[in-house]
Amino acid sequence: CAYWKTVASDSFWSSEGCTVQDVNATYVVCGCNHLSSFAVLMATQDIEKDLGLTVITYIGIIISLICLFFTIFTHCCFHSIRNPSTTLQLNLCISLFVAELIFLVGIDYTNNKIACAIIAGILHYSFLACFAWMCLAAVQLCLMVINLKAVKFFRSHVIRRRYMYPVGYGAPAVIVAISAGVDHQGYGTAKHCWLSMERYFLWSFLGPVCLIILVNLTLFIVIIWILKEKLASLDKDVSTVKESRSLTFKVMAQFLILGCTWMFGLFHVGQGTLIMAYVFTILNSFQGLFIFLVYCVLNRQVRQPFWSSK
Repeated sequence: CAYWKTVASDSFWSSEGCTVQDVNATYVVCGCNHLSSFAVLMATQDIEKDLGLTVITYIGIIISLICLFFTIFTHCCFHSIRNPSTTLQLNLCISLFVAELIFLVGIDYTNNKIACAIIAGILHYSFLACFAWMCLAAVQLCLMVINLKAVKFFRSHVIRRRYMYPVGYGAPAVIVAISAGVDHQGYGTAKHCWLSMERYFLWSFLGPVCLIILVNLTLFIVIIWILKEKLASLDKDVSTVKESRSLTFKVMAQFLILGCTWMFGLFHVGQGTLIMAYVFTILNSFQGLFIFLVYCVLNRQVRQPFWSSK
């Protein structure tokens, strides 16, 4: 048993991952198991199947899903921490949880063409929703920093909920609807339940992703510049310095979550190297763990009600 394997410009028959399941005098039944890695999301060309990438992806996503579940549970249970920022965090976690769960159970379900296309559409929408909420979180953080001189910056210059949901969930739905209307056959391929690379259909995902990463990067540069100016102008008031330094840490941590990890995916798009695929896969497979650490474990706003409830 073998399949036609394409690596870069070379093609050949390979028996990797294939076994003989049944054989008699008239036919041979073969079975091939080629599990996908997270790198397929950003790859603009066929990537070589790599066992290491697959193992990292599945272990990382399982850990990520557990961490996202506890983050969602925490944000839902402790009403005292509810504010526009935690609302953004909660919806980001929900979108990422759905996206990673569907990826885990459905990315390789290519046996049924219709089901595979539906899975690809759900993945397209879920990951776009993740990026939409990432962008909203970056905008919200920027508004908080711009309004840093106010004592209660959580209550002023915030994104209102009536604007959050149309952008966070509505904009991705519009993109998916337009993409499906233009080329519905672009959903699902023979190898993965993801977007086709033919006719540049994959750019219906990569295009918005590149735009949001660029916006987030610009916002974080503005935020760091404002914080630098703020820290330089502060007096020796300890509480004010601590507050600003705490916000600086939050900015850097959120940059890791909301842009830095996916920027390696852009390098993977351009170079298609195995090293970049590994870096991108490791960082993004464990994204739920990073979110849990930043939004729960290292967040004093969450820790205080948790310990006071005991």
